[in-house]
Amino acid sequence: MSENLHTIDAVFWWTVIIAGILWALWRTHIRNCEETPPLDAKPSAADEIASRQLMKPSDR
Repeated sequence: MSENLHTIDAVFWWTVIIAGILWALWRTHIRNCEETPPLDAKPSAADEIASRQLMKPSDR
């Protein structure tokens, strides 16, 4: 009976550990998707102004 409880306990804790790792990876993935604009997105007005300010006068 005692060995059975140890097995159940081990399976429980390994499940908790794996679920925690998967949750952390999922949260990181979601944050990266929120920060990265889609490839076909137009730059915002603020991005346009910032890129113009970074250009040299000869590039304009």
